[in-house]
Amino acid sequence: MNIKNLKKFSDSKYIEKILSSQNLAFKKIDKHPPMAFGVVMFESEEDLEKAEKVLQGFKQPNGEPLAVSQMPFCSSKHDKKNVSSDVTDFASVDIRDKTIPLWRIKYEEQLQTKQKNICHALKKVTRKARRGEYKSGYDLEVQPEWMSKGLNSSLFGSMFYRLSDEERAKMKADEAKMSAEELQARKDRDAEEERQRKETVIGDVQGAMCKVNRILAAPQQTGYRNKVELTVGFSTQDRMQAVAGFRVGGFESGNAVATIQDCTHVSLPMKRLTAKLNADFFANSSCKPWSNQGVKKTGVWREVMLRHSERHNQMMVLLRYADAFLEADQTVAQVQAEVERAKELLCGPGVLFEKMPVVSFYAQRYNGLSVPVIGKDPAPELLHGVSEVTETLGNLNFQISPQAFFQVNTMGAEVLFDEVKRIVAESKKEMQAEKLVILDLCCGTGVIGMALAGLADLVVGVEIVPSAVQDARLNAARNQVTNAAFVAAPCELVLSDMLQNNMRPEKRRKLDEQMISNKTIKAQEKQEAEQAKQKLQSALNQGARILAVVDPPRNGLHPDVIKALRMCPQIDQLVYIACDPTNAFVDQAILLCKSPNRKLPGNGFIPVEATPVDLFPHTNHIELVARFRRSDYEWPKKKSPEEIKEQRSKYARKKKDGPRPPKKRALERKKQRGPCYTYEKTGKCKWGLSCKFWHNPDLTCFPAEKAEGNSVSVTEPISSESSPADSAKAD
Repeated sequence: MNIKNLKKFSDSKYIEKILSSQNLAFKKIDKHPPMAFGVVMFESEEDLEKAEKVLQGFKQPNGEPLAVSQMPFCSSKHDKKNVSSDVTDFASVDIRDKTIPLWRIKYEEQLQTKQKNICHALKKVTRKARRGEYKSGYDLEVQPEWMSKGLNSSLFGSMFYRLSDEERAKMKADEAKMSAEELQARKDRDAEEERQRKETVIGDVQGAMCKVNRILAAPQQTGYRNKVELTVGFSTQDRMQAVAGFRVGGFESGNAVATIQDCTHVSLPMKRLTAKLNADFFANSSCKPWSNQGVKKTGVWREVMLRHSERHNQMMVLLRYADAFLEADQTVAQVQAEVERAKELLCGPGVLFEKMPVVSFYAQRYNGLSVPVIGKDPAPELLHGVSEVTETLGNLNFQISPQAFFQVNTMGAEVLFDEVKRIVAESKKEMQAEKLVILDLCCGTGVIGMALAGLADLVVGVEIVPSAVQDARLNAARNQVTNAAFVAAPCELVLSDMLQNNMRPEKRRKLDEQMISNKTIKAQEKQEAEQAKQKLQSALNQGARILAVVDPPRNGLHPDVIKALRMCPQIDQLVYIACDPTNAFVDQAILLCKSPNRKLPGNGFIPVEATPVDLFPHTNHIELVARFRRSDYEWPKKKSPEEIKEQRSKYARKKKDGPRPPKKRALERKKQRGPCYTYEKTGKCKWGLSCKFWHNPDLTCFPAEKAEGNSVSVTEPISSESSPADSAKAD
C-alpha cells in the first residue's frame, strides 16, 4: 500500500504509530524522511483491504488527510523497473525496443557507438584515479605516467592543471607578436587537433587509461543466442490468451507478454518450439499463468527456459511451474498431468523443430517469489532424455546442465577466448617466462582455464560454487586436460593460502581457521585444495611465473579478492574480462591500480591494453578484455594535511582582487532597483540582506542617497561602528 500526504521528514515510526493507533496489523514499513509518502506491506489481502478503508482520508495530527492506494507487488528489482501505470495499451509496444533496442541501427554504426562508449569508460578511469590520488595528497608530478594522460585537455584534467603566471605571460607575449591571420590560423589548428582527438577511439587515445584496440565484431548478428528464458503470461494482442514470451509490462497489468517471433536475436528452432507450445499447450491448458499481482498469488505456469546446441543438433527445455496457488477446483495431480502433456507434445516421436529434436526435458516446481536459488530450492527434475546437452568451443566439448552458466553467444565466445589467448601469449612473452601458471579466478565450469591450458604448465581454477567445480573437473576429464586443477573455495582465501607464505604466524593461524570453518569447503575439497597448492608451489620452485585471469559477474570482484590480488606479488600479469565495462569495471580498475593504503595494501597494477568484444549485437551490452601488469612504481610518502592544503592552493585559480565579500553579487544584481526605504520603518531590509553586515543597523541601506532617489552604485559595506552622521558626511 502506498500512503501519501505524510508529514515530511517523518520516519517509519510515524507510520507505525498511526497504524498501531487504529489496531492495524502490518508486515513491513518503508519510509524515507525527506519524502512525503511511504510504503506498507501486509501479511494478507484482508489486512490490506481493512487498512485501506480505515486510512483513506484519515486525519493526521497536523490536520492533513492521508491518501492511500494499493500497489502492484514486485518480486524483484527487475519487476519494479517494469512497473508502469501509465502504459496500458501494450499492443502498441514493440518488444524489440525492449530486448534489442539497437535493432533499427546498422551494425557498423552499433560497433562505432560501442567503441566510443568503451573509450569514454577508460577515460573515466583515468580521470577518477587522478582525482582520487590528488585528494589523497599525491601531487600531479608524483603520479604514475598513465594517470597523467589527457592533462592538457580541457575535458580531462582541467580541474587540476593550471598554467603558472610565467607561462600565461609568455603565452600572451607570443600572441601579441602574431598577426591576426597567424593567430586565427593557430586557433583553427588547435580546434582541428581537438576535434581529431575527440574522434580518435582506437590506439593511444588521449585521456584513456591504456591502449584501446579495435572492437571485435560478432561473427553472427542474428539468431545468436543459445539460451532464452521466457515468461508465461497473457498476450499483448489478446489479453485472454496465455503465451510464453518476453514480458512487456508488469504484473499490475496482468503480466503482459509479447511473442518472440519478431526478435532477431532468437534462433529459428526456438521460435518454432515456442510457437507450438503457445498454440497447442498454453492456449488450451486448464491452468493459468502464474501472477503475483497484489498480495494474493495465483496461477501455475511461470517460465520456460530453452537451450539449444546448433553444432550438435540438440535442444533442452525446462518448464517451471507453481502448485501452491491453485484454484478451488484444481489439484496437484492435474498440474502433473498438464506437465506430462507438455512433455509428450515436445518430445514425442518424430517431433522436430527445424530438424532439431528436444533431447532433454526438465520440470521444476517452485513456489517462491523471484528465481530459484541453486542448492536451496528444489532442483529441476529430468522427465525425458539426457541430463545435459553438448556445446563445442574451438576444439573443446562441454556438457551443460540446465542451471549451468555458459556464454549465450557460442560463436562470439570463440572470438572472446581467442582474444584472451592472444593477450595471454603476449603477456607470457613479455614476462619471458619459460614456465607459466594461470590462476583462473571465478572460473565457473572451467571454460576459460581449459581454453588457456595449452599456453600454461599449470592451470588452477577457483570457484566458490561446488557444483560448478564438479562440472569443471568432468569437462577437463572429457577433453583430456591433465594440467588443470580446480578448487571450490572463496578466491581471497585460496590466494592468501597459496601465495602469501610470508604472513605472520598469527595471521596464518587465523587464515587456517577460516579455511576449516568455511561451510562451503567440504573435506574432499580441502584435500583437492591441498593438492593444488602443492602443484603450485612445485611450479614456483622451478621458476614459473603467475598470470591471473578473472571473469567476475556483472557487479565485479569482491573487495577482498581485489585486496588479495594486490597482496600477492607473485602475480605478474592480470587479465580482466569485464561484463559491465562502462560501470562496475571503472571502479574495479581504480581499486586495482591506486596507491597503497590501509584498506588496499600492496603494490597495484598498471593498465596495458583493452579490447572490446561485441557478444550481444543489437543491444547496449559489450564485453571488455583488459590487461594489467604489476606496478613497480614507488609511491612517495603521503603529504601531511598542511602540505595538502598548500598543494591545492598551488593549483587553485588566483584572484587578483582577493576573496569576494559575501552577498556582493546579490547587491550587484539589485542595485538598479534603487535604495531601500523600508528598513527605517519596518526594521527589515527590502532586499532580504543581512543589515548587520551590509550597513549600519540604524540606517537605511543607502542613507545618503535616500532623499535624492538616485541610482546606487555598489560601495564597500559601512561599518556598524560608524554613526549615522559620520555615514551621511562620508556619502
